Amino acid sequence: MPLPRRPRTPGRPSRRPAARTAAAVAVAALAGCGGTAPPAPGATAAATARPSPHKHTPGMRMNGAAPAADASGSAAPGTTASAVADARTVPGRRLARGTLAPAPGRPAGTQAVAGTAWLAAGTTGTTVTVEVTGLPARTWFMVHLQVGPCSDPDAAAFGFPAAAGGPAHELHVMFATRDDGTATVSGEDPGDAGDAVRSVAVLPESMTGRVACADLA
Repeated sequence: MPLPRRPRTPGRPSRRPAARTAAAVAVAALAGCGGTAPPAPGATAAATARPSPHKHTPGMRMNGAAPAADASGSAAPGTTASAVADARTVPGRRLARGTLAPAPGRPAGTQAVAGTAWLAAGTTGTTVTVEVTGLPARTWFMVHLQVGPCSDPDAAAFGFPAAAGGPAHELHVMFATRDDGTATVSGEDPGDAGDAVRSVAVLPESMTGRVACADLA
């Protein structure tokens, strides 16, 4: 004899449509305080350089310019993001200067590159400043220090020796150009490069080849 079936309990109505996610609550609270809600996923600011994929890695000290101004106070393209002094204004250091010359085999769109590089080195640290023109607008580039002259296509990057708080490393200064293809950027390291740096090079973001180079004197 078949057993009688148990009556089904009516399901509870879904409460999900009425519930708000934590993100929605946060956005509502921000709007109520006069703030601006974050952009939708995938949204990007107009006319800004895309973020550079280069990050801090072992053996590399990275600093330089942010891609665009934002609410956090990052610098505009073509300027230094952190408060790094101009090499020409740092007291008590040896100051060297060089004129940027276009490098052979430079990428397309950089044929008119020109500018000046300064390097101030001493026991209080090393600062490099580069003023450059003739580059594509809102595009990422990198400055680094070389132990060889510009005439040496295989000149190695200068390496700061290991010191308290970190291993041996190089100084790479990332920067994004302004709308007119210019930039003024500075980078610094607490180490003393002495007179070992012979030249300052501007590289494409890919770090393949050079865009321009300045022999220091």
